[in-house]
Amino acid sequence: MKNEKIIVNISLYFLCILSLFVGLHFSENSSGGAKHDYLFLEKYYYFFSDSITKGLDLFLIDAGSKIHSPVFYILGGLVLKIVNNINIVKIIYILISSVTPYIFYKIIVLRNQARNENNDIYFFISLLIFFSPYFRSSAIWLLGDNLSILFFSLFVYYVVKIQIKKKIIKNYFFSCLFLILCCYIRYYYCLYFFVIIYFAFKNLSIKQNIYIFLFSLILSLPFLTYLIFVILNSDFHVILKNFSNNSEGLFLYNYINNIFQIYLIILIYIIPFVIPWSKNLVRYYITNYKLSFAIILMVILLLILSHYISGSFFFVPELGGGIFFKLLSFKIFQNFTLFIFILLLFTSIFFLDFFFRENRIFNYFIFLILILSLPMTILYQKYLDPLVYLLLFGLINSSILSEVKINKYYFVTYFIGILIFANIYYTNFKLF
Repeated sequence: MKNEKIIVNISLYFLCILSLFVGLHFSENSSGGAKHDYLFLEKYYYFFSDSITKGLDLFLIDAGSKIHSPVFYILGGLVLKIVNNINIVKIIYILISSVTPYIFYKIIVLRNQARNENNDIYFFISLLIFFSPYFRSSAIWLLGDNLSILFFSLFVYYVVKIQIKKKIIKNYFFSCLFLILCCYIRYYYCLYFFVIIYFAFKNLSIKQNIYIFLFSLILSLPFLTYLIFVILNSDFHVILKNFSNNSEGLFLYNYINNIFQIYLIILIYIIPFVIPWSKNLVRYYITNYKLSFAIILMVILLLILSHYISGSFFFVPELGGGIFFKLLSFKIFQNFTLFIFILLLFTSIFFLDFFFRENRIFNYFIFLILILSLPMTILYQKYLDPLVYLLLFGLINSSILSEVKINKYYFVTYFIGILIFANIYYTNFKLF
């Protein structure tokens, strides 16, 4: 019986990988912008394939590419130089991307190792990453997001190990290594280094902390050298200001607007996990009525702050914002936009706080890092997908996943529904 389950799980895993190759064949573009990004960036694979120095010069000329790290395109160019076929590079990248769901599975098992009877369910949940429109698009269109999230998942894996065996220093070095590799692809993950600092200062000696600092500094030197060069020679500060809707306050304006978007994007992923707890959730907030009042007051103050800074309680962005903001842009909802937004916002805040309830200080610390790491003018859902999975079931301390009763068919229907919606939306097939 056990061997049969293993065979079924392996078959499902390879079937999911096969679906990415089907998507490659049909040029699937479920995130909407992936195809456009690839067409803009494709030339850099060829530039770096010819010459890294020449490729870097051309990369830094264009403001649209300068804000990104060139490392992924250098790596892609080197592989292209070897295989001499961009389609083979895409195939290799799909296979590399497909490792992330397996690492995610190992993270879930490690976090919930006392409940080994649920391993099949955990493996099934890990496959949900294959249904992510953004994971699929990055794999199919050769974008750096999936390589960064692969390194980030390895970082999370070793952070989980740190929490289990607090004094084993090699886990700290591995977590630093993979986070730094992740940051070489996507800068904005760098703030998660505070997670390592938190555990290192809490569990290790001063001498060990110094070793970790020196190790991290040495690994980061090439990046720091590159960053200093770009800042001094490429008007990087001007591009950075252009990344904000308000150059005077730089990212403050962005952060206020992005908090709402982050909450609504996260809601998409936690709904199927929290709904089975709905009775417990209602009972919990009725019993803890002071906490409920504090959350309501916090939301009201946040809305007032948003109105003070931006002149409105919220706005529906033309680009980005996630699925719920896309729904709010439909004409059928235009007379109820504010009501639906506030309802979704309160639902997300209460759901997420229920998720965080067992260790609020640490869990909100992770949530704060997530917010601060995303100061972008336009917040795309791809920045949080599949990152949300790794945060909720890797870094966040919560027992929800280990205790929840999961209906496989409900989960498949829900997440495939999101994938279908994304494909319909971005093929401009207007239902509303």
